[in-house]
Parts: sequence; structure tokens; C-alpha cells
Amino acid sequence: MAIENGSLSSVRSKLSSNLDGVLDENQRNQLRKAFKGTGIAGDYEDAYDEFGVEGALAQAAEDGELADVYETFYERDPQLRDELANAASSAFSSSDRDMIAEHAASVDLDAAYRACARGDAEAAASAANISGSFSPDSTRECNNLVAEATGYSKGLFDAYKDEGDQSTYDHPEPPQ
Repeated sequence: MAIENGSLSSVRSKLSSNLDGVLDENQRNQLRKAFKGTGIAGDYEDAYDEFGVEGALAQAAEDGELADVYETFYERDPQLRDELANAASSAFSSSDRDMIAEHAASVDLDAAYRACARGDAEAAASAANISGSFSPDSTRECNNLVAEATGYSKGLFDAYKDEGDQSTYDHPEPPQ
């Protein structure tokens, strides 16, 4: 089953609608404040500028005591984590999930992204069947180059477009 243009166009609205019903405004604000209070938002964003993001993300989470922050938040409402997961997953039908998984598997995206996260450009290129020069400077650039070279980005862009949307996928400029 190939991913088809417009086939995922309803997912965005379903996801937004489903998640809106789980957290009230007070809970959303508490969660935002909890993350911001760790002081690591910039560290998380900057981690993707390194090549080999796994260690940087783990260190940022440890520095901000992120596990403790979220554990405290979820202790107030133990079912909340499951409710959020269920709300998000129910926005995707089983055929939606199958299409996305098949699209990702067709380019071995999981293996390529894992290699990018480890900082292994050669393994990422091999997993994504990219030949020639492949030397990204960061995890973000590696992920973007893999997604572009394999057509994964364009495929998802077209699948999520609403019916009648005439926009076309713009190949983004490589990161500087």
C-alpha cells in the first residue's frame, strides 16, 4: 500500500480535536511551565545541531531533571499519560499507520535516523540507499538530507495536503 496524495489530510484536524479534549487550559499551562522551568528548552533545540543527538538530549534531560518534572506532573493525574497517548493514536486509522510505516520502511528510515542520532553518516547513507558524498554536520542536517534524498518528506507533504490544495513541495535549502 503506497502513500497516496491527500490520504492523511484529515489527521491534522483529528489530532488537534482529540488532544484538545484531554488537557484543559490549566493543565496545558502547567505542562508548558514545567518544561520551561527546567531551563533546557534551548539545550534540546541545540542538541540537533550536534552530530549524534542521543547523548546531548540525554544530558539536557538529566541537567534539567526532566524525568522528575514530568513524573511530578503526571502523579497529579496518573491516567493523563495514557489519555494523551490514546488521543494521539486514535487520530490515525490503522490504514493511516500502515501507509506511514510502509512509506518509512520503503526507505529504511528508522535505521537511517538512528544512525543520524548516533552520528554515523556512513550507516545513515547506507540505510537510506544514498550513494555519493554524504557528510552532514549535525543530526538535524542528517535527518533532513535522508528525508529529502529518499523522497520521504515530499511523500508526507503530499499525503497531508487537503483535497484541492494546489501547493507544491519546496525542496528546502540545506542547512548552513
